[in-house]
Amino acid sequence: MNKSLILFLILLSIGAWADPLPQQVTQFFRQRDPLYASQTEVTVRTPAGQWPDCPAPEFSLPGNSRRWGNLTLTAQCGRSRHFLQVVVAVTGTYYVARQRIPRGSEVTLAQLTPCQGRLDRLPARVLLDISSALPAIALQNLSPGKVILTSLLRKPWRVRNGDNVRVIVQGPGFSAATAGKALNNAATGDQVRVRTPAGQLIVATVDDQGVLQAATN
Repeated sequence: MNKSLILFLILLSIGAWADPLPQQVTQFFRQRDPLYASQTEVTVRTPAGQWPDCPAPEFSLPGNSRRWGNLTLTAQCGRSRHFLQVVVAVTGTYYVARQRIPRGSEVTLAQLTPCQGRLDRLPARVLLDISSALPAIALQNLSPGKVILTSLLRKPWRVRNGDNVRVIVQGPGFSAATAGKALNNAATGDQVRVRTPAGQLIVATVDDQGVLQAATN
């Protein structure tokens, strides 16, 4: 049996084992967002005649691609590149305001109502993970029934501009504390600039206990 025939049979067997393209595309998106894997359905809109002809294309999306909805998926087969128009439909839980929430007030779980629906049809940055979002402060008035977006919320300030603070400075083999004045507002995980009585500027990070931590070489 010559080498060409062997290669042909190998490719033929690979093609027989490979999943159909729509199934491969669906699996790609389910692996990309495993939290919603069982709630994700993908439709390939590109006609079959324009699909890649290799059994297992490599899929990719632009770095700034949206999470769901109408997307353009790149399918690479060696040096051949194909662009597939797909619709990624995802069902899940999102949140709306149960009551009027004034700007500047704290948002609590009791003020929100969970809803089930098509997440791909909602605006970008819709609130999905309530555990990481709350507690939060409303950046504008939120009316009853309004879909909550993460861009409408901010974390409560742990440090405010002008506060007298204490900073833990750590370096190789030492740890020291120094006093100073905060020069900006900061929430947990944010950086805050601190001016010491001697005029030194320190950049510290607010940890989840509200402690200011700074590192030095």
